[in-house]
Parts: sequence; C-alpha cells; structure tokens
Amino acid sequence: MKTCIMCKQEFPKTLEYFFSKGKYLDAYCKPCNNKKSRFWYAKNSKKRNKTIKEWRNKNPDQARHYANKHRAKKSGNDFEFYTLQEVFETYGTNCYLCDMPINFSVSGKPNSNPQWKSGFHLEHFIPISNGGPDTLENVRPSHAWCNISKGYK
Repeated sequence: MKTCIMCKQEFPKTLEYFFSKGKYLDAYCKPCNNKKSRFWYAKNSKKRNKTIKEWRNKNPDQARHYANKHRAKKSGNDFEFYTLQEVFETYGTNCYLCDMPINFSVSGKPNSNPQWKSGFHLEHFIPISNGGPDTLENVRPSHAWCNISKGYK
C-alpha cells in the first residue's frame, strides 16, 4: 500500500492509482495529481503561453514541424523534419500553382493585410487530410490565395 501525500489516503502500489516517475511511483495519487496540475496550469497559463509564443517565433521551422507532425501522426501519415531553406532550394521561390513570385515581405495569414493573398504558404501537394505525408517531397511553396483556393484537391 502507498499513501498519497496530499489527501493521505492509502491505495495499492499500482499504475492504476499512481503515475509512474521513472522507476518509482509518484507521491500523489492520480486524482490529487490532476488537481495539482490544473491548479498549476491555471496559475501559470499566461506565462506559459508567452514562453511558447516566444519559442515559436525563435524556432519557426521546428514549430511548423511539430504542428505538421502532430497532424500527420493523427492521420496515420508519414513525416520528416525539413527546413524552409530546403524547400526553397529544392522547388524555388515561385508559387508552384501559378508560377508567379511569392511576396515574402507580407504575411500569408488571411486578412492580416491588404496583400495577404500574395504572401507565402507551405502547400502540401497531397493534403495531410487526404493521406499525404509531411515530407520534403510532398511540400511546395505557394501563394496564400493559391493554396486556400485549391482546397483539398
């Protein structure tokens, strides 16, 4: 038997009642651990969100990779790490759909500015939602508008 240090209740020493901490079991039972986590996230959410946002701004390739990796894994698709530099070296800097130059000085986020349609998007040749992998072979540079208007084709 093991006693939770927060609620002082005794439980069997199993993973049913305690989370694993390497070779050992956590000192808190699962319900107390969840309470403790919710309290910590509520107290530190603004600081945590700010830290995550700063990290994403400093590491855009990794942030994009993690987001796409999550989407690919969720769909059961393949994925690999690649940088935008590798994409540009492989496919150039023109939109692969209309073959016109991409404006990298504006955001491709919809309605973020008047020229957003000519901004950069990373287009998946076979969409992840349709079983396409998140690999260098399956991505192409495109205009935001060309990518969005193409849809899931």
